[in-house]
Amino acid sequence: MKALWAFEPRGQSQKSIKGMSRLLENLVKKPRDLSIGYVVTESEIYLYTAYDVPIADRFTSYPKELIMKELKKAGVTVEPGQVDIFNHRTISTTPAVDHLLNQARKKKVDLIALHTHNKKGIERLVMGSFAETTVHRSRADLLLAGPNSTFPSRLRNIFFASDFSPKSKRDLGEVLALCKRIGARLTVFHAANPSYRWAIDEADRKVQAYRRATDDMAQWIQNEGRKAGVPCSVEINADFDSIPNLTLKAAKKAKADLIILRAKVGPAAALIGGSVTRNILRNSKSPVLVLKR
Repeated sequence: MKALWAFEPRGQSQKSIKGMSRLLENLVKKPRDLSIGYVVTESEIYLYTAYDVPIADRFTSYPKELIMKELKKAGVTVEPGQVDIFNHRTISTTPAVDHLLNQARKKKVDLIALHTHNKKGIERLVMGSFAETTVHRSRADLLLAGPNSTFPSRLRNIFFASDFSPKSKRDLGEVLALCKRIGARLTVFHAANPSYRWAIDEADRKVQAYRRATDDMAQWIQNEGRKAGVPCSVEINADFDSIPNLTLKAAKKAKADLIILRAKVGPAAALIGGSVTRNILRNSKSPVLVLKR
């Protein structure tokens, strides 16, 4: 797996930098398969006002020096050749995101790692969200961590939020392979329709068929876990609550070191009150791996 770590020199704490580095060590097999990139835009006031730096260096070598210093302070060792500065003349979020994604495609990366800043209210409306825009527009998988994320020293408990769709079977194979490689146990969580537990007409054939299909999927997951040699449990919750709330409560109960889910985004999701993925990202205390490929 090749990964691109989208890094902002002044945007992360040393704790977050060190934590993201540890996460990437679990996911990227070879250090040379990790690169670090920073999209320099015209909105970077601190670069414009770095008057002690020659103007030719302010948007090229200077931000690279800042990144290397921040990584060193956090105890993260990388080679200068692993750090790329992508200069793009824009003050808007979406063009900057697209520029990063174009660079990621050129590098043929499978995963992009980002730090979120959990902007709220007017700040979100004015500045936008680089991370959330990336979730909507990326074709590569995304690893995201917020300022309040808890970073484990080692990934021991993986939490996979599954919608039990046919596509989730392929996703499960990838998740099991990751758990097998790093020696983690897996909890698969499914937020079921309330009719899984309760229905006005218990004899309704559609309700019964839905329950059987859900149980069959849970059994198939457990069988796949056994075949892969991965400790695996399945939790189904049909409570009357939002999917993000149910998911985050279950992840906390499972002591999740990493939450994995397939992206649920798009115009339809926004119309009914927002994306499941977006709400989990905004409120999760665990890092989140969003499957997009």
